[in-house]
Amino acid sequence: MDFVESPNLPRGQVRLCVMSGQYPELCRSVEALGVEVVRTGPCPGLPEPVACHGDLQLCHLGGADLLLEPRAPGLMADLTRRSFRCRGVSRPAGSVYPEDVRLGMLLLAPFCFGEMGAAAAEAVDFLRRRDWELVHSRQGYARCSVAVAGEGGCITADPTLYGLLRERGVDCLRIAPGDIRLPGYDTGFLGGCCGLLAPDRMAFTGSLARYREGERVADWLRKRGIAPVFLSDGPLIDIGGILPLMEER
Repeated sequence: MDFVESPNLPRGQVRLCVMSGQYPELCRSVEALGVEVVRTGPCPGLPEPVACHGDLQLCHLGGADLLLEPRAPGLMADLTRRSFRCRGVSRPAGSVYPEDVRLGMLLLAPFCFGEMGAAAAEAVDFLRRRDWELVHSRQGYARCSVAVAGEGGCITADPTLYGLLRERGVDCLRIAPGDIRLPGYDTGFLGGCCGLLAPDRMAFTGSLARYREGERVADWLRKRGIAPVFLSDGPLIDIGGILPLMEER
């Protein structure tokens, strides 16, 4: 297996991903597709409803480089064992926004979107040294708010991120907010419900037939040559995303 070089954008069939361990049935559905799943546990300090969300515990900087929430149970050991270069951030996440989004940036090379005042200093330093453009957004839950749908393509309900992505030449579908389950909150985000398992396959935690924007999303994906894969026949659930980390050689 190789590391996924560009965050969120596998070039081949994904063979290792990170997902919330709060939903073992969804993890098993991904494993049935031939993908090994590293399951997150509840991270002390994060708000209880999102304590298992991978996109708040981990930031993939590309290749073997990962930044981790230092209190994430077992995550550093699991990923170090798989030869990732893991580094814990110096300021752990807090339970109040924006202290919970230190690792919640959206990386879409060569851009990083997020609440830059809250972003982990280690991520900012790493990306600046590699000439990434750091794009400040009022929406700190940037990774969760945006579904990365292949090279140069995204889906989001967030107006700020939609504008920032479009300004940088990203083909972006804007959808209406809501109709996504996230117990403890009014709604979740589409990016937290999905992830690419290959350049032409995107897994969703539920069925687009149970989502009021599902037909638009499915049509847009089809035009980009991406087939949706449904991990359940229920409604979409925001689990903190399906984060691809390793792929076939």
